[in-house]
Amino acid sequence: MKKEKIIEAITRLSALKKQMNRKFGTESYTERCELHDIKELLIQVNSIDIKILNIPNKDVCRLYAAFCGTGKTFICEKTNVKAVEIEYWKYKDKGLQKEYIEEVKKYYNNVDYIFIATDPDGLKLLHGEGFEITLIYPKNELRNEYLDRYIERDSPADFIGVFMKYWDPWINELKEQSYCNHIVLGSGQYLQDVI
Repeated sequence: MKKEKIIEAITRLSALKKQMNRKFGTESYTERCELHDIKELLIQVNSIDIKILNIPNKDVCRLYAAFCGTGKTFICEKTNVKAVEIEYWKYKDKGLQKEYIEEVKKYYNNVDYIFIATDPDGLKLLHGEGFEITLIYPKNELRNEYLDRYIERDSPADFIGVFMKYWDPWINELKEQSYCNHIVLGSGQYLQDVI
């Protein structure tokens, strides 16, 4: 039993190291802290109550609110990543906000990523339920690049018109969501480049 718990802990630490390196770059503390050293430390302390290794893994699933055209559907449909896209507007239009929350909860910890829309009402609902949300949206100056993306994927003309009309107000509103983590995409970047 102890051996299994140690292996599980090492696996989690390895995943954490990768996550920290992606977030902070290779010069982070975790880059200097070699997994071999962590393994040796765990082996040395295995006589300590094994309960210290029973740390719940809250990072099994990530909840990303990603702007249209950033690549949510691509990840869900064309990669081997376990991901799902849950569209808030389908619930909002019918007054089914509670069902939306339940749908997110159903998939949470059953997939690697849950992608949701950037609608502030939906974000506030999930934040109120205790979910940690990372907002992903482009820089304001990438309006024309996203226009090209919408045209390339054959988005309807009315969709494109609305997004182009409200581009700056919507991006600026997302910047103000202080209860979310933020990732701002540069030119040529997609979700798969930053998650």
